Amino acid sequence: MRQIFSHLNDKFDLGALIALALLLAALSVSRLIYPFDLGHFEACVWTPSLMSAQGENPYGYALREPFVMAPYGYFYYLLVGIGLRVFGWQLWFGRALTVVAAVVCVVCIAKIAWALTRERRAATLAVIFFLSTNVLFHWIGVHRPDLLAMAFSFSALALVFTSRDEPDRIGWRALMVVALLASAFFFKQTALLPIAVAVARYLQLGKFRLAMTVLVGVAAICSVIALALNATSDGGYFWQHLTLMRQTPQNYDWALKWFIAIFKSPSTWIGLAVVYGAVVSRFGWAPFKIAPLKRERLISLLQSPGALLLAYFVAAFTFAFVTSARVGAYINYYLEALIVLAIIVALSWKQVSAGRFGGWSRYLYVAVICLFTLGGEVEFWRLYHAESFRYRSAAYYREIVETLAREVPPQSTIISVHPELAIASGHNYHFGDFLQYGDGRSERLRETLQREISSGRYAAIVWVQADSPMMKGYRLAPMKNTTHEKYYPVFLFLRDSESKSNQAKLAQPSQPQSH
Repeated sequence: MRQIFSHLNDKFDLGALIALALLLAALSVSRLIYPFDLGHFEACVWTPSLMSAQGENPYGYALREPFVMAPYGYFYYLLVGIGLRVFGWQLWFGRALTVVAAVVCVVCIAKIAWALTRERRAATLAVIFFLSTNVLFHWIGVHRPDLLAMAFSFSALALVFTSRDEPDRIGWRALMVVALLASAFFFKQTALLPIAVAVARYLQLGKFRLAMTVLVGVAAICSVIALALNATSDGGYFWQHLTLMRQTPQNYDWALKWFIAIFKSPSTWIGLAVVYGAVVSRFGWAPFKIAPLKRERLISLLQSPGALLLAYFVAAFTFAFVTSARVGAYINYYLEALIVLAIIVALSWKQVSAGRFGGWSRYLYVAVICLFTLGGEVEFWRLYHAESFRYRSAAYYREIVETLAREVPPQSTIISVHPELAIASGHNYHFGDFLQYGDGRSERLRETLQREISSGRYAAIVWVQADSPMMKGYRLAPMKNTTHEKYYPVFLFLRDSESKSNQAKLAQPSQPQSH
């Protein structure tokens, strides 16, 4: 029987990995080939990206043309901008970057799990858990920097957690850790916890010199680059990333929505069940009645990678909950916490298989793999419907492009909440990341947007509301097609004839009056 189950284990390992990889690949391909926005205002990164690739600082144009808000890190914009210059206007390059980043994250999870457990099954469970999470299904193939920041962060942590036998001296590994962590910060500025975890792990290993190298090195690099970006943007970098970030409206009902979404995923519960199984295996069925630990055992526990990772998970989960209360947040804020949980699942499985459940470990292993795979299939089924709604709405967005091309003179400047619609119709655009101009974080930003719209200078506006009071002087263009009832629409406003006449008068040179 044991030989049969040992053979089955190998088959389930490979089968689960292939099944989940194929499901994620199917979603990725669907998103890569879709020509319009996926629902996350992806093309808002185009203008700052092109500016970065052309040697301009994108953080100094919030209040002047082309009215650019740049909430992400400079390295992300630079990388996307290179793709835009090489391949032209498209969304697939930025989406493909997240697919590659997801693969890198999987490799890092496997490497860290293997380094800490030296068990193939534990490392495999960690990978399968991550591949089945709803955050990965939602976010793979989406034009955003989160997965890229995590790929750099966990590449650094993989180097740290696999350096147990390395001497405490500065070498190529330490320099790579510094470079990767600093790069992660300039993909997304919330990538701060991995820096603290890298320092803490080196301190756990008694490598004080390496810990200080990482801390001082990352701080120095980030400070120099940030000061340079701020100086060359007339203070715009700090204004956008420090001042305005603190003023972003928060709604904890919104945060609770994403918290609940995380726990709607079957894989979350299964992963936490494995962790609890490890607690029971080590401490018994009443873990909250544990006798006080002796000083030596407590110190040993605090020095363990498991304690560090558990603290990391709690901090990352708490940070995700708090920051997801910001307007515009999404489920991707929990990505870091679930990557850490995947590694904790590996450590937990090692404890489960060695503890009181050891005799059942083969059966439990197959059962857990099946449950994780089932959880991934549930997430795919949910996202499959969302993908179908998107494709069934594509005709509506094509009609907007066709109407813009027909009704608006070529090379005119418009405002479009989806810049890809403006580019596809042959027009320039302003206010690519319009959300930050209207979410209430800054009166100056709101007034700038309202002033520009009320000027009537834009030939058309693609907006998110059909009845916005700011659209005075514009008429709503009727569309023959509609979006799916469960997929969001945008609305095309054309400048009305009276506004066109007024604009023409304003454009004419004034005639001298006769006396």
